[in-house]
Amino acid sequence: MIKSIREGAFLFFWFKIHFEIQNFKIFHKKINFLNNYINIIKIIIDNIHF
Repeated sequence: MIKSIREGAFLFFWFKIHFEIQNFKIFHKKINFLNNYINIIKIIIDNIHF
């Protein structure tokens, strides 16, 4: 009984951590996309000024 509860808790935490890591990766990709977009806008603005 105790062993199965321990295994269940371990699996639960493993999935929770895995899910958090996936969310962080997606969030990081979105930030990179925004940074790239901002850089492109800056380049366009610089070109307009010149």
